[in-house]
Amino acid sequence: MRQLNSLSSGIVITESKETDGLLLQKVNFRSLDNAVIHGYLLSPSNTRTSPLIVYTHGYMGHCEVVWSWARQGATVFGIDIRGCGKSKNAVSQLSTDGYILTGIESEHSSILRGAVCDYIRGIQVACDLLRNKQLATVLYGKSFGGALAAIAAALTQDTDLLVAAVPTFAWAEGRRQLVMQGSGAEINAYIDKFPDKERQVMQVLSYFDTMNFAPLIECDAFIGVGLQDPVVPAETVYAFINHLSCRKQIRQYPVSHTSLPEESLWNNFENEWLRLALSTRRGSDLG
Repeated sequence: MRQLNSLSSGIVITESKETDGLLLQKVNFRSLDNAVIHGYLLSPSNTRTSPLIVYTHGYMGHCEVVWSWARQGATVFGIDIRGCGKSKNAVSQLSTDGYILTGIESEHSSILRGAVCDYIRGIQVACDLLRNKQLATVLYGKSFGGALAAIAAALTQDTDLLVAAVPTFAWAEGRRQLVMQGSGAEINAYIDKFPDKERQVMQVLSYFDTMNFAPLIECDAFIGVGLQDPVVPAETVYAFINHLSCRKQIRQYPVSHTSLPEESLWNNFENEWLRLALSTRRGSDLG
């Protein structure tokens, strides 16, 4: 293990290996409440600088090393959010009613607060490891990861591009009526079980409603929407989009979060956002 200097206090590189001109470093770092969060940095082995993509996984998922992004010219930093993947032990106990309901008693104890802090701390760690020499900083996520990327873009500086595919958590009240699966369904089941807690739950969730963070986002945004989505209804994504005041591009697809053949159309979104990310430079405009 290698502990970095005091500038990057709490960052430990646990493993390094070089493959085909790329350097993979497994990293852990301290986040809110001293939680140990795990991630990885994949970067060119030489001194060539490149755009940095910081991303995290979907709801209750984990990050796989995305070699393809790096082979096309990106530096990649992936984060396993607390309670998930290699960061599973960063939370002592998850709620049996669902991940999102862990600590739902208040906005201070909510696991979403920790998740947001993990993503933001991950950006700081990546920038420290690269000594801020990246050509641009791109925040990416899909669904749960898209929501965290959006909130992080609102709360941090020096982000050049936000890419969010079907970002969740927007318009909490509408989501409660429209959602059929995923974390939203867990929330509905919990409120059905404990109807006297509805006001408290909805108040806590309002603190993490991406619609409320949208006006604070100043970087360019590239957003994907699925018109039929049982997990992240299109109406909730548009609630987020309609509150954005930054430059933005929107891509609309027939479905998302389904097993239907039309899901393959999202390959176009993936290809387009990556090309955009690779061409992004600090201070540049959305093409």
